[in-house]
Amino acid sequence: MVQQKGRDLKIAGIANASGGAYDKAEIEGIGKVHGDLECNDLKTSGKCTIKGSVKVGDARIEGMVSIAGSMSADKLTIQGHASIGGGFSGEELDVEGYLSVAENCQAETCVMDGGFTINGLLNAGTIQIKLHGSCRAKEIGGDAIRVKKGKTGFGRCLRFPSYPLPPSLPRTLSKATRSIWRRPRRESSEETMLRSALAVRSNGSNTKEYFSRIRERE
Repeated sequence: MVQQKGRDLKIAGIANASGGAYDKAEIEGIGKVHGDLECNDLKTSGKCTIKGSVKVGDARIEGMVSIAGSMSADKLTIQGHASIGGGFSGEELDVEGYLSVAENCQAETCVMDGGFTINGLLNAGTIQIKLHGSCRAKEIGGDAIRVKKGKTGFGRCLRFPSYPLPPSLPRTLSKATRSIWRRPRRESSEETMLRSALAVRSNGSNTKEYFSRIRERE
């Protein structure tokens, strides 16, 4: 179903529509827009394909969106997957999911929580990136750039014991060691003594004095 009343565009279900200038555009379900789209407010939910460029004031994308051309927006919020065949320019860019831009991506503020692929320059005054999955950009430029590691990838694969590890322990572990540490098992008496000794050593105490006290108790 396609409605174009009062220069508003609404797609619900599975339908196609022609591009043009609208006040509001809302796409729910599986929709395809043929041509350039210009509107003040854009909301998508589901799967949307736009065969052209997009110029919008406020855009909120939920689900999957594919734009064949470039996109400009005052504010773009993505919760899902968005693919832009050209470049992007705007004031605010907030991504929670995945963003793919074939050319440059420019904004005043850029917050990315997920993955992205920028085949050109990622440029913003303030950039905050929380890495999840694949994150690639040909070049990044900004006044303030902050990158934080997410919970996916290598850090999520490792499951460290609950007791604190000494700083001297290497952070890089072999695959066999990781597979052993993943399996929960009961701690042996030798491991208990070693862990306690490491804890004593990390606190600055003498390890030999600790073992001598253990032998006296036995």
